[in-house]
Amino acid sequence: MICTHNARVGHLTRVIDALKLQTLSTQQWELLVVDNASTPPVEPLLDLRWHPCARIVREETLGLTYARLRGIKEMKGTLVLFVDDDNVLDSNYLENLADLAAKRPYIAAFGANVSGEFESSPPPWYDGLLGWLAIVKTKRDIWGNSYNLEQLPVGAGLCVRRDVADAYTTALASSPIRLSLDRCGSSLTSGGDTDIVLTAIDMGFGAGVFTSLHLTHLIPSERLTKKYLLQLAEAMAFSKELRGRIGRGPLDPEPGWRRRLLDLFKRPLVSSFERKMLDARHRGKARAARELSNSGFRSQHN
Repeated sequence: MICTHNARVGHLTRVIDALKLQTLSTQQWELLVVDNASTPPVEPLLDLRWHPCARIVREETLGLTYARLRGIKEMKGTLVLFVDDDNVLDSNYLENLADLAAKRPYIAAFGANVSGEFESSPPPWYDGLLGWLAIVKTKRDIWGNSYNLEQLPVGAGLCVRRDVADAYTTALASSPIRLSLDRCGSSLTSGGDTDIVLTAIDMGFGAGVFTSLHLTHLIPSERLTKKYLLQLAEAMAFSKELRGRIGRGPLDPEPGWRRRLLDLFKRPLVSSFERKMLDARHRGKARAARELSNSGFRSQHN
């Protein structure tokens, strides 16, 4: 499933071209492109005739979660693979995924190692922050059944078993606040993929990142700016806080008066950018609290 909204045509073309090169026969997998209210529509831009079971559907309700739910409804396979419109899969991705799923029936959420291909070189100050761009590098398979797993799979290249996808769909119908956990238009909120992984864990399955799965994330220059990173910090703080308050992950404890006093004294000593990052996180947390309050949802944490 490729969910796309106003993607770069060049990036989307590379995503499709990588699927053409998959070593797994096209007779064994289906391809669904979910056009999430793109302008212009993507259908005239794509030629999927090379695949015997490929089609494009359009989801007019804007938001990645709505696109994913539409895709889950439309797809027939026993495994559901989410491929972003800037994810270039290695040619053996699908074959290795099918092998993993067959050999590890206790795993229901499979994630990949993710490398970045940058339109321009990351600036020096970005060192240590590449994980924010869904760059994942593990030297061994990491899996388990814990909300605090060392490395939860990210949304890029995430695959779940059909039972998990269906359970996730049912859960969102009874908890609509979770529809706010992921990207919508220009919003950078990104917690829906974690919510899907946690659904697998809730069902008693394992989740993990596997070294036999690898893809390349195409990263444009605008994502390497301080402005983008500040927006991302606020959005990620929002989704983490929201998930925590509705019981979908750990919630950061409220700092005591000693911690707040220490932070106040330290504030003049850190760089202007670090202060802006802290402020962005505070705004994200505050926005999550307001959204919960406005929705009438009762937090599951004190």
